[in-house]
Amino acid sequence: NLSEDIFAGMDLCLRGGNVIHREYFQVGKGREMSFGGQLKFISKLSRGTAEMTLTRQCYRLGTRLSFPRALAFWYGHVGF
Repeated sequence: NLSEDIFAGMDLCLRGGNVIHREYFQVGKGREMSFGGQLKFISKLSRGTAEMTLTRQCYRLGTRLSFPRALAFWYGHVGF
């Protein structure tokens, strides 16, 4: 679900829309804290990011964004 949300935001920006970011905290939700469980989650994120860098949307955003926004995009997605 994570990659689909990022692609939806990239498509919205390419079409001239604006993304509003809001964070909510949910208390009481447990996460697996073992090394193997965390490794699976981090590897899922990194595979999704690697696939995102190969898409047309990422190329188009990289050529159309201003320099400060391109740096923020890189830091928030690929560079993280």
